[in-house]
Amino acid sequence: HLYVPIDFGATGIPAGKCFVTPSVIASGGIQQLDSTISVLQEGNKEASEVATTSPRVVFEFIESLPMRTAVANEDSVIAGARSADSIKDMEFAFRWCPPGEFLMGSAPGTEFKYGDRFEKQHRVKLARGFWMQETEVTQAQYAAIMGLNPSSWSFKMESHPAENVKWHDATEFCRKLTSLDPNYVYRLPTEAEWEYACRAGDPTNRYGDILDIAWVFTNTDEGEGSSGHRPVGTKQSNNWGLHDMFGNVAEWCSDWRGPTSTTDQIDPQGPSTGESRCVRGGDCFNCFPFLRSDGECMAGTRSGFGPDDASRLIGLRVVRTQKNLG
Repeated sequence: HLYVPIDFGATGIPAGKCFVTPSVIASGGIQQLDSTISVLQEGNKEASEVATTSPRVVFEFIESLPMRTAVANEDSVIAGARSADSIKDMEFAFRWCPPGEFLMGSAPGTEFKYGDRFEKQHRVKLARGFWMQETEVTQAQYAAIMGLNPSSWSFKMESHPAENVKWHDATEFCRKLTSLDPNYVYRLPTEAEWEYACRAGDPTNRYGDILDIAWVFTNTDEGEGSSGHRPVGTKQSNNWGLHDMFGNVAEWCSDWRGPTSTTDQIDPQGPSTGESRCVRGGDCFNCFPFLRSDGECMAGTRSGFGPDDASRLIGLRVVRTQKNLG
């Protein structure tokens, strides 16, 4: 195992299963860092072997190690870096979404046939980065934390997304995760965070062909009465390593759903009150072969459901931030 100090200065080596910056490795690797970093290893690789291996091999080896501490200096983390931890014997993997700006809403030329389901474009700045869960919360993860699996389709589907989850239950899931981790706060993403992470720098409506990146009606060959969702993480990811941002199940966001903004925003949180909570990403019953229903699976498409509503087509993925940052 690799143990990394919390405070590593400007270069900032992330803990465990995240990454070590190539510049740090190229400048001397682990041998020159032994005054600040403790390497305790299990398995076949000795510390000297790791230190003298090529930078890429060192990078991959460190990336495979389990995380033990919070990331030291998130300013140095590259977009899409992976960090994973075990909670209740379940691996929870995350990808880093750095601070930045983007155009939130439907790309120019999008057909606005769904009215306010397509958000008008406006510039949004996110002042702080965050870790977005690599996949939707699985049924196994949800059951491990909550002690039950509410999913409508659940027989031998531990790796499928948890669904039939109310917004209030999703926030309770986050609260329980937070209580089990000394380093991080877990929560639902804001609608802006969700779209920023989904786009991962891509200004178009989707980051790939819908059948390559999403489980939807057309490629599951399943109809009503049988499961349309599939195991998470089995479709092509976006540029930051996030899977299933479209299709499979739609995902709760933290915001109340309100009118789309017509002005630039910084860290938008949504209205203070409302009747429905934002839902993003579309689901496995989008893209019917005889209907043009792929509009749900677009980065700028929004929907909403009441916080007490539960649907077999709605699940969640979580965001985490360091506890000392909120």
